[in-house]
Amino acid sequence: MPDIKYEIKKIFGFTLLEMVMVLVVIGLLVSIVVPLFGQIRKEAREYSGIETLKSTASALELYARDHGAYPTDGDDLVPDYMNKNICNTGSEGYMFFCMLTAEGYTVLDTPMVGDFCPTWYIQTGGDLTQDPCP
Repeated sequence: MPDIKYEIKKIFGFTLLEMVMVLVVIGLLVSIVVPLFGQIRKEAREYSGIETLKSTASALELYARDHGAYPTDGDDLVPDYMNKNICNTGSEGYMFFCMLTAEGYTVLDTPMVGDFCPTWYIQTGGDLTQDPCP
């Protein structure tokens, strides 16, 4: 009887179980990372609002130094002290409210969506304060 050799072919590839496991691991990683990006974007918007408050306070202080009194309208700051009037306007998810008098100012920065927290405000003299969240 002749010697018959059987060749076993090796098939290279992945099984269905291996593919499912890889997809499960990728799904878990995505579910962890995606919420982090949302938090980072929220913090970036908050810091942007804070910096807008600080630059507005600087413009108001410069105006008061030059004119002897604070402006009573945000339009008085444009174009010499600021590029645009931010009072009672929204920007990147935040709303800015200005209370301007000849004796001083208060500018609020509050989120337009969600729980409206945290709200930041800056007052005469550049005192930046965060309104406590409930």
